[in-house]
Amino acid sequence: MSRKAMALVQCRECGELFFSRAKKLYIARRRKYCDQCLRARHAANQANATKASLRTCDICGERFAGATAAKYCSDDCRRESNNRRNRAFRRRSAPKEFFCEHCGARFDGEARSRYCSERCRNAHHNEKRRSGKIDPKYLRRWGPDGPTYLGKGTCFDGAKL
Repeated sequence: MSRKAMALVQCRECGELFFSRAKKLYIARRRKYCDQCLRARHAANQANATKASLRTCDICGERFAGATAAKYCSDDCRRESNNRRNRAFRRRSAPKEFFCEHCGARFDGEARSRYCSERCRNAHHNEKRRSGKIDPKYLRRWGPDGPTYLGKGTCFDGAKL
């Protein structure tokens, strides 16, 4: 069974003396209000938080009574806001028009699309490999005679696949 430290503290609200219990004495001394005053303060804070105030709707501009976090006067305005946000997202991520780096064909694709098909991508990479216009990183995997295994200390060291 753990022992709790107790401190005699005076309430800042009503001035009444009360015992505060906590694991450590310095924590018990920090308490500022008795239980009754603490409950009353909490109830007052809750009432203020839910108190309606006049707000302006972000969509239609109409004034309405709502909580401090309310942005819209009705469900229709809330839905309209979601629709606007979704339309803006779809516009940003809509497929764009690109030209294939290999055959030059026009196609719709994502932001990183470079080729119209897998076939063009493979043909372009094979062409680059044969012509010698390849990044040094890529050459580590592809030797002049084709793909090589560059692992060290194995029987496949430098052998063709």
